[in-house]
Amino acid sequence: MINHEHKCVFIHIPKTAGVSIYSVFKSRVQNHKTLDEHEGWKPEYFKFCFVRNVWDRFLSTYFYFKNYGRRRPGDLKAGKIINQFKDFKDFTRSFHKVKNKFSGRHFKCQTYWLDDRMDFIGMFENLQGDFNTICDKLGMPRQELPRKNKSKHKHYLEYYDEETRQIVAEIYANDL
Repeated sequence: MINHEHKCVFIHIPKTAGVSIYSVFKSRVQNHKTLDEHEGWKPEYFKFCFVRNVWDRFLSTYFYFKNYGRRRPGDLKAGKIINQFKDFKDFTRSFHKVKNKFSGRHFKCQTYWLDDRMDFIGMFENLQGDFNTICDKLGMPRQELPRKNKSKHKHYLEYYDEETRQIVAEIYANDL
């Protein structure tokens, strides 16, 4: 998202509260893009994003696609792939076999989206506090972020065993 009114660029890493942030800026949800893929922003614009615990994000992405996401073609395709597996652990153990079948960017490392031009990297785990910092920086009134596009599942720790924790750690070694 590029917002010329507030002179900012938001890099939306999938499953890190991006839909909620778009809603505050009253911007339509766009495709996930890196900074280099955005056009029309200026270097002096404030560039920010949010990152998330890799195990929580991986699980959230799994449930997002298990329920076919927003029913777009790529989401439907990903849902068909994920729903071939018995459960989350089965999917995680087999991820290396199917990862190249996903056409979107939801399972990419968060570091894929980042570069040294970011002015602020917020934490999903401190979402409201970090969003308040962004509002202050942009001269916007602080406001509570709505909860949008939330995947429904129990706490992420309830889904992992030692093997699946290690698999996700290896997939997202760059993020860690």
